[in-house]
Amino acid sequence: MKNYILLLTVVLIAISCKNQERPALEPAVPIAEIPEDADYWTLEHLAESLKDGSYLDIYQELDMNETSMQFEEGSVRRKVMFMGEGTSNELFISFENEAPYEIFVLKRGPWRTKGALKVGSSIEQLNEINGVPVQFAGFEWDHSGYVILGDGNIDADHYSISLSPNYADIPEDAVNEFIGDQIYDSKDPDVEKLQLYVDRIVYKF
Repeated sequence: MKNYILLLTVVLIAISCKNQERPALEPAVPIAEIPEDADYWTLEHLAESLKDGSYLDIYQELDMNETSMQFEEGSVRRKVMFMGEGTSNELFISFENEAPYEIFVLKRGPWRTKGALKVGSSIEQLNEINGVPVQFAGFEWDHSGYVILGDGNIDADHYSISLSPNYADIPEDAVNEFIGDQIYDSKDPDVEKLQLYVDRIVYKF
């Protein structure tokens, strides 16, 4: 009987120590409760967490799914990880040699730059944030709407931005003179009729 009590005591102590070694994680703050102006939603914050690995804890509320995609006109295949796939929080990250390479935001949602640029921001907002008017390439080709930031506030070494006309609210022929790879000035009076907005933001590591 004494041996049984001793064995039971040892087991209980072991269980107690195990519980102390593995404390329960604090529940993550629900996504719906994180305001859109929080650093949580900035691409710079996400980039830092990807570099140090803390994104697994910080962004644990977002579903993460890995796959692979082709880049650079199909010449390169990279691992990608989708976060928040199928929701307005969706973006994906490409990797090269297991290190984060680029972050792609293609949907309207809470993700933004530290300067408050988002997918859906107007050309006027982009120019204001950049501090100088941007130029852009024409549309309906491989690099449709590619933005040239010039000497503005947005760091071209870290950001690639594309524009799109608001096709739903403009005449069908409004874009005709802006098709192709020619470069246009965003302050050109004819540009206003396109109702341009940011339709893609890429953060480059």
